[in-house]
Amino acid sequence: MTVEEIKDAIAQLSAEEREQVREFLVRRGAEEQECPPEETREQRRDRQLAAIIQKDREEFGPLIGGQRPFGLCAGQLKVPDDFDDPLPEEILRLFEDGPVFPSE
Repeated sequence: MTVEEIKDAIAQLSAEEREQVREFLVRRGAEEQECPPEETREQRRDRQLAAIIQKDREEFGPLIGGQRPFGLCAGQLKVPDDFDDPLPEEILRLFEDGPVFPSE
């Protein structure tokens, strides 16, 4: 539907129905964080990332010297004993001449 078709459809509603549509749109706007029309996708992404970082700072405390505190996730991750072992040949072939880095 085009904007004009939507406007025409709303114009055909009764005054009570138009008020219900208006109230719905107001509630919907309050529920969502509004994005100014001049804001680009990159600006919106940056704003959202800043909000995530702020939430992390509130949850984990201030950053120390621009970095997260050492051991922040201590005990939450398990590094397998064979982490540094060489990869099997079939996996290496996938990287060397496969979908990851195909030969040219």
